[in-house]
Amino acid sequence: MDASSHKAAPGRLSAARRSFSSQRPGAGRRIPPTLADSLSNSLCACIIAYCVFSIIAGQAGFLAYREVKADLARMELQLEAFSLENAALLDIRESLAADRDRIAREARSIGYIRANEKIIQLSNIDTSLTALKTERLEPIRSGKSSGLPDGMIKLLSIITGAAVLLASLVMGYSPRKKPKAVLQATEGR
Repeated sequence: MDASSHKAAPGRLSAARRSFSSQRPGAGRRIPPTLADSLSNSLCACIIAYCVFSIIAGQAGFLAYREVKADLARMELQLEAFSLENAALLDIRESLAADRDRIAREARSIGYIRANEKIIQLSNIDTSLTALKTERLEPIRSGKSSGLPDGMIKLLSIITGAAVLLASLVMGYSPRKKPKAVLQATEGR
């Protein structure tokens, strides 16, 4: 090949490239700058909303942390109540071990009888006053968070991004400008 053929080849390639690029669908299309800005604003809003919602109301967020602290305080109160109850029960146990007659009275109060005795049960007597009424505290389940689930946070952030996209499109919308010839024609009338 000589030098003239090298010069002709690049010209032919560039023409071929131009014809190929004009044949591709969407080759000359570009996203309008207003839409591109709106989409980028929407994406940023989605990411920021996800982070903010996760930090505040997520399962490991501030609200869940506050609830864990409240659970910890309730557990400490329950521990104190159980310690007092345990001490009272230990005192009762020691007094029962020392007094044989008290053991017999306590056994009779819960329904035990001696070998030669018989039980007569009356059905119309109110026994609710004699029943031992101790209010038990409900156990606290650790590890259960009341924060929003991750799917809900994602949905909220997508809704926020969609709202930002819509607002950005509406605020960035400008009516198409009329050509100067049409403007001059309408002014001349």
